[in-house]
Amino acid sequence: MLLGMVLFVAGSVGVYEWLAGTRRALLCFWAANVATLLLTAACVVFPMHLAGVPPRWDWAPSGDVGASFGGFGCLGAWMTGVPGPRKRVVLVAVVTAGLVAKFLILPEIFGDAGHLVAFYVGVLMGMRFPYESRSAAPVSR
Repeated sequence: MLLGMVLFVAGSVGVYEWLAGTRRALLCFWAANVATLLLTAACVVFPMHLAGVPPRWDWAPSGDVGASFGGFGCLGAWMTGVPGPRKRVVLVAVVTAGLVAKFLILPEIFGDAGHLVAFYVGVLMGMRFPYESRSAAPVSR
């Protein structure tokens, strides 16, 4: 699981950092991680507690390294900067491949719900604080 997470973080956080800068990637990673943990606790765990569902320690895999929420947040923020008509195609591909297919292959209700929340926290952050890609050629005026 660690190797998979390292590759995922390199492909999501690393690409977003390259495009938008270190500070923005760091802020997005931690904001998405914290916001998702709080939202998941408030909207999933607390209502289950109120309903009398006994707590379980096996809701997350024992090998979980915990970087996926921040990674999905950076992926969502990165998606908002994809230019032009490709944005919808890339967004649909990422959501389908990264979230739906993962759920179908290896379902983890809490983790997968958190991934979806983190992705859209990142999308909201990317929309609120848009970036101009560092890799884009300078525009002459």
